Amino acid sequence: MDELIHRLLNGVPLSDSERRELLDWLRASEGHRRTFVRMYKAWGKFHADPSEFDEERAWRRFASRLAMQTQTQTPTVKRPFMRRLGVRIAAAAALCGVVAAAWIDGRDAITTPSGNFTLQTSAADFTRGEVSLRLPSGQELRLTEKTPTIRYDGSRVEIGEQYGNLLAVGNDSPYNELLVPYGRQTHLTLSDGTRIWVNAGSKLVYPTLFGPATREIHVEGEVYMEVAHDASRPFIVHSGSMDVRVLGTKFYLSSYGEDRTREVVLLSGSVSVSSTRGSEADTERRIVPNQQAILHEDGSIDVRKVTARDRIAWIDGYLQCDNERLGDLLDRLARYYNCRLEHAEEIDNLPISGKLELQPEVTDVLRILSLTTPIRVEPHAGGFRIITCNR
Repeated sequence: MDELIHRLLNGVPLSDSERRELLDWLRASEGHRRTFVRMYKAWGKFHADPSEFDEERAWRRFASRLAMQTQTQTPTVKRPFMRRLGVRIAAAAALCGVVAAAWIDGRDAITTPSGNFTLQTSAADFTRGEVSLRLPSGQELRLTEKTPTIRYDGSRVEIGEQYGNLLAVGNDSPYNELLVPYGRQTHLTLSDGTRIWVNAGSKLVYPTLFGPATREIHVEGEVYMEVAHDASRPFIVHSGSMDVRVLGTKFYLSSYGEDRTREVVLLSGSVSVSSTRGSEADTERRIVPNQQAILHEDGSIDVRKVTARDRIAWIDGYLQCDNERLGDLLDRLARYYNCRLEHAEEIDNLPISGKLELQPEVTDVLRILSLTTPIRVEPHAGGFRIITCNR
């Protein structure tokens, strides 16, 4: 199979029987499809001038092309559709359009129409003051409440008392983009009844209505989800290099772009956590309640035992710490209160345990920390706080 893939990527035509063999192999498992993705990326690095080839940009364009090809259901790709991706892969891209059809047909696609929409969205600005909701029509709503509620019901969306009922079906894309900045939270109910608590500094891309095969959304940041059970439509959360697959369950997910690791903690049911990078041996793990799956930078996944309720205490207005690093806690507080907390490296690894109430003002929380841990809190220029060790 490696030979067929190499020929495909190098633009060498495949016979009908070889093409069918490759498509059947791709349909067989998600692992096969991920192998194809890794080979594509490796091929791009090898054939490009490093000074000219932008792997991330090339892959985004390639993924977008696959998604567009699937949406149009066109069996072949004409030459005007082919573009330069730092190197010439026109012939390979043409055949990959056929491969993409099989990929989506397997209902386990990594590249989806929602993924295509995600690639078109601008970089998230989490410093803005209000929650932002971009509807499929292109209309962008600014929600001034600290914790707005959004509920989808059929083709309509209810947004607290600020907007009431709004028609949510657009003319270009059925996907919505929710941006929750630092210092804000949001409660979201999707069209299938799935409930999502979205913490500060998070971005979600999701459809107005789910299709008949799968339910898929994209998440960046921190969420707690109660997924409505539907055995006929698996629920898949894409978050960077991590995919989470469930039928109906309750789980917590943290996947901030600046963090070195991504994690999933399960409260009930079961979930499958998989990586889109790393070796075949460790790209997927299934966890049970009170377990935490941690995805590392190298694509490996570790599973640990935790107290799951502690990870979602923020939806009830407090943080529960159990031997947590003080540096990690301060980073969470900075996002929650939309403030800058500068702290010395020597205190990052100080352990902290106990229940910390999320007061209305960050100054009250910092005062409590200074009374219970060996730190000093001082005002800093611009209203920011600097955290230093007590001498």
